[in-house]
Amino acid sequence: MKKSFFWLALAAILTSDQDRRMYSWMEALIHHIA
Repeated sequence: MKKSFFWLALAAILTSDQDRRMYSWMEALIHHIA
């Protein structure tokens, strides 16, 4: 499940490059998991 979340978050970040602020928490969470 963690891998699935990682890919979903990565896809969201890549598709919404302009909304980096919104996905900054996702990035932090990914770093916390990894």
